[in-house]
Amino acid sequence: MAKPFGYERGMVNYFTGSLTGNPIAMYIYGAGLLALWNAYVETVGGSFIMATVDYLVTKYLPPTSVEQIVVQLMLGAVVASVKWYAFTPRRGSRASRGF
Repeated sequence: MAKPFGYERGMVNYFTGSLTGNPIAMYIYGAGLLALWNAYVETVGGSFIMATVDYLVTKYLPPTSVEQIVVQLMLGAVVASVKWYAFTPRRGSRASRGF
């Protein structure tokens, strides 16, 4: 039987560990997610050229403020920890029994 809140604690530990252990990877991951989101919003709005420019500016140019660094770092860490939580197999679940 799994400990109560074991996976939730693991997600929090993954979040804090990724921020303190390897923040560069979380920064790059967050920058990629933010760039894709901004490009998607511009593409849905009907401006493919602006979507391309926005993607390139967001993804490949260095940040111009501390806020951009913090947002990209936190976005990468949050999405990575939620992804870890969603794809970690649970003991006793149907997925671990092969169903």
